Amino acid sequence: MKKLGVAIVLVLVSATVWAFDLVWTNLGELKNAKGHYSPLVITGPNQIRMYANSTSNTPTIDGTLYMRSGTFTKGFSGPTVVISPSQITDQTGSPYIRTTAIVRGPSGQYYGLLHVGDSYPSSTGYLPAWATSDDGVHWNYQGKIHIDGGQPYAYSNSAAMVVQEEKPAVLDYANPTNNRFVAWEDGYGYELDGIYKKLVLIYSADGLDWHFYRDASGVVIDVWPNDAAVANDFTVFESATRTPYGYHMIAPDKWPPTAHRHLWSCDGLKWSVVDMNAGTYNQVSTTVHKGTNLVYDPATNLIHALTTGTHFTLPAQALPCPP
Repeated sequence: MKKLGVAIVLVLVSATVWAFDLVWTNLGELKNAKGHYSPLVITGPNQIRMYANSTSNTPTIDGTLYMRSGTFTKGFSGPTVVISPSQITDQTGSPYIRTTAIVRGPSGQYYGLLHVGDSYPSSTGYLPAWATSDDGVHWNYQGKIHIDGGQPYAYSNSAAMVVQEEKPAVLDYANPTNNRFVAWEDGYGYELDGIYKKLVLIYSADGLDWHFYRDASGVVIDVWPNDAAVANDFTVFESATRTPYGYHMIAPDKWPPTAHRHLWSCDGLKWSVVDMNAGTYNQVSTTVHKGTNLVYDPATNLIHALTTGTHFTLPAQALPCPP
């Protein structure tokens, strides 16, 4: 399809897959933006921070969480260690931070959903854990989260969380995305209810006590789109952000990836694929890249993506809700 602009042409592909001309603008590599797992945080006009578990783009990664500060125009300085493995006291063996979701709320408070395991690869899986910070530099690691009262096994690679500080401090079970913290996780397997889940939603009011999004009979819902086009996908390294219009997610199709799927949702529960081969993957020159990391800037109405150091933008707008 010829690139005409942003979301001008709508083509029905299948029951819930649409193809849009969603054109990611490639702004090139950000200086010193190292790491495959690299959440972005916007701290002011052209002021940014990046978090990663590595100081390079090579496969050698040490499981320490680093922070770099900088700008979109000049790149980053650093890095600075902000969470070391010695702080992770609830993990056996050699504590190791893999993927992370780092979000700065409107209050200025920072929230981190870390995926913690025993070295790399991990014999104990990678389970989500919670950390908070007043300034994004000094972090309080608070331990692995509980979901429905337990810590079910997962080998999760997700980096997809939204923070909604304006939501009530009490759980809304009836409306899972009407909570302060909402995340989407991969890697939860058959131990939940005998059915492998490609992507699940969890929600929390405090960041420590979480709950699965379940159907009326209590079964954990797999929110991955029920479409023939993506039926064979086994997604990893997801990232998500919320705009005034709805939720965006970028999710690789499998490991190793061959494409990034761009998903859209009006409510965070029901998703559709709006681009089967997003530019956040196919416009990156490096041969080794995994997922991307998304953040929305309300000051410019732009969604920013960072894929192994390459910076992209996309104007935020309303899209049709999945049926």
